[in-house]
Amino acid sequence: MEVFLGGGKMARNWGLKIASGLCFLIAVAAIYFAIAESKKRPFQGNNGLRVSYPQKVLLEDFQRPLDRDITEQLIAFEKTGISRFIDGNILKPYFDDVQTQRLTVTGVELSPDQFPDRQDLNRIVEDCARILEIPKPRVFVADFPGTNAYVLNLANPVIVLSSSLLRRFDDPVELRFVIGHEMSHIRARHVKWKTVLHAIVESIRNLKPLPNDVAILPFLPLLRWAREAEMTADNAGLICCQDLSAAERTLVRLALNIDKNRIGRINVDAFLQQRKAEDLSKFSEIMLYWRQLLLENPFIPDRIVQLREYHDSRSYRHLWE
Repeated sequence: MEVFLGGGKMARNWGLKIASGLCFLIAVAAIYFAIAESKKRPFQGNNGLRVSYPQKVLLEDFQRPLDRDITEQLIAFEKTGISRFIDGNILKPYFDDVQTQRLTVTGVELSPDQFPDRQDLNRIVEDCARILEIPKPRVFVADFPGTNAYVLNLANPVIVLSSSLLRRFDDPVELRFVIGHEMSHIRARHVKWKTVLHAIVESIRNLKPLPNDVAILPFLPLLRWAREAEMTADNAGLICCQDLSAAERTLVRLALNIDKNRIGRINVDAFLQQRKAEDLSKFSEIMLYWRQLLLENPFIPDRIVQLREYHDSRSYRHLWE
């Protein structure tokens, strides 16, 4: 009987230890699961917009293949000692710092203390930086022609938003697309090379001895890369705004400088169909194709079609699984 009782006590003790161990393991698993899910769970921002955070966004999740291949060749130079020397001793002090200093007196840097009636702006910048996993960049609002945004500087990029953009775009989802697009250029390391290419193209177009189209021929591969880089950035903008219709609408409104409060909503499907509906000559198609080859940005319909394809792709879908 004593042996039986002693065995019963031992069994109960072991049972309690096993049960305690299982409870501990379950608690650890629950905490791990909660942390993992918190990265995907929608967050209710100050502006009421619900944003989902993917667990991890890799560059390959949104970068176009051709963009990746050419960018890797371009940034291979950045890994050399001479490139780091040029960045730190020439580009930053004599180019970047000059432009940033000018922005400090001609624009307003976005921060929690600025634009108190538009607190969503700073939150959008923070959210997009978190989603794309880059350090939060400096963002300035400045008055320059057009409704646009761009990344400035070569070695130390900052984002510049036009005041017209903020007047015309009050929808936080559309602004997320715009800001996410610009942050993608930083993440993918496009900024330096797109800036250099743009400077070269503009210089060539001002040359007098040769026709512009002829002088620019050697740079057609880089112009194609620039167009691919823009579509890469569109994909990242979609990841940040998470609304395909808003992204498409933003692309059209930016291209046409449209104020939705005065003109109204855009039918994007009808916009895409108007190109296909025309019964025009083959020569006109060839000339359109030639015009595209000479541009740094793709035509808006092509960007929208690509964005739809990306939205339906495994690369985008797996981010939310």
